[in-house]
Parts: sequence; structure tokens; C-alpha cells
Amino acid sequence: MLAVAFNAVQGDSAIDNDHVAAATAASSVHLMTGGNLHNDTPGNEHSYREQSAFQPVATWPQFLASWRFLELLLCLIPFILGSILEVAFQPHQRRIPYQYLESTGDYIVNQMFNEVLEGETVPSIVLVVGMGWIPCLLQLLLAWFCPMKCHDRRHRWDVLHRTACVYAAGLGTTILVTDALKLYVGYLRPIFYDQCQPDETFEVCQNDDRQIRLSFPSGHASLSVCGMLLISQYLEQCFGAYRHCYHRHWNTNGVNTDNSTRRVDSAMELDVTTGRTIVVLPSSHGFRLSRITSLLCYSPMLVAFFVASSRVVDNKHFPADVVGGSLMGGVIAHLVFGIWFPSWQTLLLP
Repeated sequence: MLAVAFNAVQGDSAIDNDHVAAATAASSVHLMTGGNLHNDTPGNEHSYREQSAFQPVATWPQFLASWRFLELLLCLIPFILGSILEVAFQPHQRRIPYQYLESTGDYIVNQMFNEVLEGETVPSIVLVVGMGWIPCLLQLLLAWFCPMKCHDRRHRWDVLHRTACVYAAGLGTTILVTDALKLYVGYLRPIFYDQCQPDETFEVCQNDDRQIRLSFPSGHASLSVCGMLLISQYLEQCFGAYRHCYHRHWNTNGVNTDNSTRRVDSAMELDVTTGRTIVVLPSSHGFRLSRITSLLCYSPMLVAFFVASSRVVDNKHFPADVVGGSLMGGVIAHLVFGIWFPSWQTLLLP
């Protein structure tokens, strides 16, 4: 549809070159914001300038009256649901594992759950601040002072809004899914006997047994991986290979017409002379260190791996709990980040 629309513009001799250039610029930006190419010419009253979803918000009243405020509120719903789950439901009650020897009258415990609590390397408050608040604040500062080169057509206030939505939706969804699975599975922690202190019949715990029935998946692992992956992906877009965006001109047969590349500031443009999309690709020419920089941008993940591994050292979780939580947090972070900060790969057109 894109090629047909622009071929029609090219073939219409009644439209002068100035109108063609203006229509191309408006349509290209409109396409990146999810719009279409109908009735978007410069003279149309429904032009991109009036329809843009990225109009800057100058005051708080404008923000509260805009769709952005509603979107941010919707992103907070997972946090609310996760809090409700935490107080309204009890974990699945597994029976206390033991073996009774009738010959001696002794109770044999399962050594798998007979570890001793070694303390917490990373307390919950440190997890929330270090894996949630600090990455979010860092990304907000980067969005304001170091806007992404390939996204600088979007107002930085909008980038701040999308950052808040990403962390609210990402961390909130991670908390919600983690708590829901913990309550449903009700798997026993390695320190179960130490914290449970079962009675003489091994039927009832003498201490509160709620937390020691929430082993799978690891909340520390899921939250730390989610928070660190969100900031790592943003760092990669700011300073990694994503920053170096190039485009090529293609004719209607898909052949590069000029064998040239040049740097652009947008992730996608249109070539009105050929009626084809200008494809944006990261170039290795002149930026050989960009891939190494991209790898360094993911160094915060080392902190997440340390936090996740510490749960096994502290005897709070089994390795499977940590692996499951890490995978879940990583998947959620990747999906949520891609919704508000789509990569250059998702912006390409065939």
C-alpha cells in the first residue's frame, strides 16, 4: 500500500516537487506513529501536525487531560493486582514431607528441605531500590539529557512518559506473575524445616509457614533480571549499535540504486523517487567498536545474576527457582520494552 500510494504521487504531474517533499515527510513521520497515508497531504485539515500522537505536553494540567496519563494509570494495574494477591490469598498447602519408621517410631525428614537460613545477601528493600528505582531514575535522566539519536524526532517529554510506563508495566507485571505462580505452586523452600518447626506428628507448623511455601519462582531473580534488562536495553539503544543508523535507497526491484549509505536521524524514511521504503540498517563501516559498546551496555545484567545467585547461597531458593524467575523476568522485560521502545528491526517494512 505504501509503494502504491507513493507511485501514484510520483506519477501525478499536477503535484509539484515542493508538495511531494512535504507529503513525503509528513507521511514518513505519520507512518512511524502508527498512522496511515490517507488524507495526509499538507493542505488537508487532518494533517499529521494535528493528528500527531507525540505532541509535547507543556503543563501538568495538559498531561492529566491527555491519553498519556490514562496509559500510565493502566500500567499501574499489575502493581495493584499483585498487592491484592499478596494479602488476599494463601499459598497452596503442601503436606509436610516426612517418613515415619514404625519399627523405631522415628520421623525421617527430607534433607532437601533441611537447610539452615544463612541470612540475606540482598534484603528486599535493597532489591526494590537497587533493581527498580535506581534503573528507572537513571533512564529518566538519560532520556532528558542524552536523548537517543535515532529517536530524537520524538519529544523528550514523551520519552520520559514511555520510560515511566515501561518500568511500571514491566516491574508490575513481573511482580503479579511471580506472586501468582508462588501462590499456585506453593513449593517449599530449602529452609522449610528450620522455619516451620513442625509439631510432634509432623502435621502442622508451629511457626508462620506462609513465606516458606513460596519458593518457586524466585522473586529476587525475576525482579532483578527485569529491572537490569530494561536499563541495559535502553543503554544499548543510546550508546550501542542502535545509535548508528544508516539507510539505503532501493528501487522497485529491490536493487540498491546508488550503492551508497548515509547517516540518518530516523529509523525509517521513504524514497519518493523510487516509491520504495528506505530501509535503515546499523552499519559496521566506521563503527567497529559499536558492537563491543553494545555488549558493555548489558553489564548491569551481571548485578542481576549476582542477586539471583545469592538466593541459592542464602538457602532461600533452589537453583530451579532462580532459573525460572530469571527467565520469566527477562521475557517480560524484553516484551514490555519492545512495546514502548521498538527496535530498528521492528520498524523495517518489506
